[in-house]
Amino acid sequence: MGFLKFLVVVMAFWSWIWIWLAPTPANAQNSGRKVVYFGVGSVAGVYYPTGGAISRLMDKGRRAREHSIRCALESSEGSVENVLALGTGQFDVALVQSDVQAYAYDGTFGFQKTGPQKSLRSIFALQAEALTIVVRANSPIKSFDDLKDQRVSLGERGSGHRETMELLFKHYGWDEGLENANVYLNPRLASEALCAGKLEAYSFIIAHPNATVQETANLCPIRLIPLNTPQIQKFLAERPYYPTTTIPSGLYRGEPQSVPTFGPRATLLTTESLPVETAYQFAKTVYENLETLNNAHPALTSVKRGDLLLSLTAPLHPGAERYFREIGLIK
Repeated sequence: MGFLKFLVVVMAFWSWIWIWLAPTPANAQNSGRKVVYFGVGSVAGVYYPTGGAISRLMDKGRRAREHSIRCALESSEGSVENVLALGTGQFDVALVQSDVQAYAYDGTFGFQKTGPQKSLRSIFALQAEALTIVVRANSPIKSFDDLKDQRVSLGERGSGHRETMELLFKHYGWDEGLENANVYLNPRLASEALCAGKLEAYSFIIAHPNATVQETANLCPIRLIPLNTPQIQKFLAERPYYPTTTIPSGLYRGEPQSVPTFGPRATLLTTESLPVETAYQFAKTVYENLETLNNAHPALTSVKRGDLLLSLTAPLHPGAERYFREIGLIK
């Protein structure tokens, strides 16, 4: 019994030593340690399992002694928060929508106050995402034009889909209604509010199929709003980082039709201060294990190797560029 008590004390002591010595997100890169703080999104979204899948692949390479990088997954409210956390050093790498990446790098839209984030660097792109607007099946809302003065959840503050919805509202000239008519809920809470009649619509940018939309369809009959009006076509013509896409038919109960929409890509973003070898290993790991990543989540199924360099506004990190040149993806 005395030995067990001694063992517990020793283990507690070494746990305290590890916590004391372990680098914090802000100083991880400068400490020389191989801990990479990886910003993802909320647990209800796709970025969290996507980041988890990448982290598991990196961990597999670490156990095989291909590198010594350990990922520490960090949840967040989404792309905007992730970019800001990259700038402060809280995160080393983060998943960010390609449109938010463009705004941050150029210092436009939501990043006018912070200014251009020219230290941002891309590692690769992943799945295409779709701006998705969900309404009750019996709703009179048929198109984006009908959302004016309706109670809509635009998404959490700090999320990329909120930025996109606000940009669309401003494009339509609905600036004044942003704060009055709308709320900022995470998708899970918005789903419950929609079916309870407290909202007329909720929106978020996701890859499909999506568990939250499926849960909404199980709570109440729903429809997805097509986003292909002339006003939206004009909006897209000015923003090439928003390719058009289609939500396939039959994914959700009560929605038998395919739905035209648009959206960014998910991208893995970092800054110029990330070590070259670390970015190299991230690019190498995902490229060489893409089939495993495809099977990690339904949203990742369609990602192909040729997609890894799409929709990147920030320059490639030198480490990622070195790897993609080695394999001939960049000439």
